[in-house]
Amino acid sequence: FQTGMASGTGTSPEMNSLHSMIDASQVAGSATTRNLSFDLLDELLDFVKAKDGHVDWIMMAPRTIRAYKALLRALGGTPGDWIIELPGTGQYPDGRQIISYEGIPIFKNEFLSVEETANGAALTGGNFTSVWAGCFDDGSQKIGIAGIHPIAVPAGLMVHPVGAMEQKDVDIWRVKQYANFACFNRRGLARLTTIAD
Repeated sequence: FQTGMASGTGTSPEMNSLHSMIDASQVAGSATTRNLSFDLLDELLDFVKAKDGHVDWIMMAPRTIRAYKALLRALGGTPGDWIIELPGTGQYPDGRQIISYEGIPIFKNEFLSVEETANGAALTGGNFTSVWAGCFDDGSQKIGIAGIHPIAVPAGLMVHPVGAMEQKDVDIWRVKQYANFACFNRRGLARLTTIAD
């Protein structure tokens, strides 16, 4: 799913992705190489207007998160209020702390391309990446991004027994996922392109 949301073409059988759903008016682009800066992040956030300017998330490739941390170290360290504690789940029952910008959590997606061409025109052939920001949809299907699946298929996952394996005493099961990625409001997703770090 992370791969699909990062690089899917939106043409069946591939998922929609940030790349395939972004509206051209929501791109803070540049034809020239740029390094990540607080000013550029401010420009990116200005594009997200679906919730009256409230931004729910920022997403970066790992190398860009390293560049962001370098910006924080240049300030003398990460300000305490730039750390967010996420709710506890599974592996992190007591919650997990992650970095943020202006209180907006920054998520790492290792599947975001770091080989984009200038202005994000193509996902391969260059050495740039994009930084993404947006809103989560609130269930109204009018605000932002959401993972979607058929209503009759919980989490979009189906498990079917195939049968016994011939040469071993095991059963074979087929797991399928029927899911996609949607953006319900063009102003709920924004992209900062041509980032070299």
